[in-house]
Amino acid sequence: MVYNAFDRHLYATVPGSFGANGNSVVVVDPAQQSIVKFIPVGSEPKALALSDDGKVLWVVNTGAGSLRRVDLTSLTAGAEFPLGTPASVSGQRLTILPGTHDSVAVLTNGITIYDNGVPRANAAFAGTSPIVGTNSPFLLYGFDSNSTGNAFVTYCVNATGVFAQRAEVSIFGGFGSNLLFDSGVVYGNNAAYDIRKQQVIGTYPSAPALAIDPLTRRIFSLTAFNAPLLSAYDMDTFVAAGTDASIPSGNLFQPLLTRWGRYGIAFTQSADFYNAGTLYVGRSVLVP
Repeated sequence: MVYNAFDRHLYATVPGSFGANGNSVVVVDPAQQSIVKFIPVGSEPKALALSDDGKVLWVVNTGAGSLRRVDLTSLTAGAEFPLGTPASVSGQRLTILPGTHDSVAVLTNGITIYDNGVPRANAAFAGTSPIVGTNSPFLLYGFDSNSTGNAFVTYCVNATGVFAQRAEVSIFGGFGSNLLFDSGVVYGNNAAYDIRKQQVIGTYPSAPALAIDPLTRRIFSLTAFNAPLLSAYDMDTFVAAGTDASIPSGNLFQPLLTRWGRYGIAFTQSADFYNAGTLYVGRSVLVP
């Protein structure tokens, strides 16, 4: 799930188990709480990445083992490019290099850069944990949970591919499914890391779903227990800013969380990896 601030729409992948509108990307107008369109993209879509100008979306299809581009001006899907066997993309992650539409970093069995579906020669091993882009097309960060001690890794990108430059072990308790970037700081499940200072600058309670909002200067986290709780923390001081217990209860399997609009919060709830879950769209008192 991603929010596009340019067209003010949410985009989320819909698995094949949903039925007639499955295997698609759904376009949601959160302010109107309405579905704009289902865009067919291929078998079992999962990860999404949005270009920094809000014009292009890329999606990984885990069933087909493929990568596909979606034009958000026309809301149509383009060509489909193979990534490998479906099993190799079960833990995929995806990010678009800033300033581009068609250069995408994909994590399957390693990190590979694809330019309009064509892979660059050199790939870097990265386990199956998150990767995140920065404000440079030549720099990525990842959290490799397969490494001894859980390594936070700096990756450099050039015309031939991607290369691991530096690994720092045991500086985090674990990023889980979250890795976010803003203004030189990487945010994970329980810590913020300044890439210039090369050190942790703040911590907060660990949670499986995380969102950051540079405009309101808040970190939002969502717990995944029987009684889900939304919490907020100051992005500069990391002091708790409050909690919201009005989140609908249910099983939060690998939940995703995002901010939309002036006060909006959206999150996903799913029973497992492939079956259709629920996208919740609402507002929270935690958004100032």
